Amino acid sequence: MREGPLRRPLDGLRARRQFARRADAIVVSIPKGGRTWLRVLIQAYRTRGIPEEFVLRAGPANRLPPPAAHFTHERWTHQTTRSLKEFLLRDQLLPDDLLPTKPVVLLARDPRDVIVSLYFEETRRRRRFMETWSRQRRFLYRAVSEAFTRVKGREVFQGPMAAFIRSPLYGIRPVVTTMNDWLDRFSRLPRFRLLRYEDLQADTTARLRDLLQFMGVREVDEEILARAIAFASFENMRRLEESGAFDERLRPAAAADPESYKVRRGKIGGYVDYLSADDIAFLEAEIARLDPRFGYATPAAALVAGHVPAGKAAPPDEVTGRSPTY
Repeated sequence: MREGPLRRPLDGLRARRQFARRADAIVVSIPKGGRTWLRVLIQAYRTRGIPEEFVLRAGPANRLPPPAAHFTHERWTHQTTRSLKEFLLRDQLLPDDLLPTKPVVLLARDPRDVIVSLYFEETRRRRRFMETWSRQRRFLYRAVSEAFTRVKGREVFQGPMAAFIRSPLYGIRPVVTTMNDWLDRFSRLPRFRLLRYEDLQADTTARLRDLLQFMGVREVDEEILARAIAFASFENMRRLEESGAFDERLRPAAAADPESYKVRRGKIGGYVDYLSADDIAFLEAEIARLDPRFGYATPAAALVAGHVPAGKAAPPDEVTGRSPTY
C-alpha cells in the first residue's frame, strides 16, 4: 500500500510512545547535555561491555537485560522542531499519566557549556543533515515544512556565536527556562533523580552504579560496569563516530572539522574558550535565573580556575530532602 503523507509520522508517534511505556526508565535532557555518553554507558552495560555486542539504540524489544531507557529532549524538541507534523502531533511530549509510573532522570549540564555545543550542533552539523532531509522530501511536503519554519522563526541558525547565545529560540534564556520547568515538573514525581553531567564525569563509577540501581538493576556487576565505562571513554567514542559505528545522526558532518563531531570535547567550563568577556557576563546574568538546585551558580572564572571542584554535589533537593544527583 502506498505510504500516505501522515502514515510515517503517525507510525513514528506510535513507536515512540510504545517505547516510552515499555522502557524501564526515562531520561530527559537538553541537547548537548551528555546524553550520547550516558546512552553509550547504559547500553555498554546492557551488552556486558563487549564491543562486538554493542548496539546504541537497543530497546525493550531487543531482549537485552535492563535497564532499557527512553531518552528524549521532550519539550525542547517540541519548541524547536522544524517539522509541522511533529509540532501538531505533539509527539515529543511525554504523557502526564506515564511519568508517575517510571523512574525519571533529568540529565543536566552547565547551560554555559551546553549553549556553546548547541551552536556548533546548529551551524556545523544540523545544516548538513537538514539539507539532506530536504532533498529526500516530496515537493509539497517540503514547501509546507519550509513555510512553517519561516513563520515560526525556526530556520537553521546563521550568524556568530554572540548572536546565538542571545537567540530567543535556541539561546541561553530558553535553555534556562526549559531546565527550570523540567525540574519543577519532575521533582514532584515519586521516582525522580537529577543527574549532573559534571558529577558523572567526576566519579563515573559511583554515579553510574547509583543510576543503574535507581533504574531497577538489583545487583550491579562491578566487572561489567568497569568494562562499560572503559568502552564509553571519550577516545573510544570518538573512534566509534569516526568509524561509522553510530547511525547517520551521530556521525561527523565533516571528518576534517573537529567542531562538527557529535563527540566534540566534553570539557567542563570549555565555553570560556569561545566567548568574549561581554558574552560571558551575559551568560552569568542569565544563569542567575536557574533553579539553585542545579548547583550552577559558580562564576566561570572560579570554575575554570579550580576554586570550586567541577564535580561538587548539587545542594539537597528541597522537595525530596536528598541529594538530587543520587
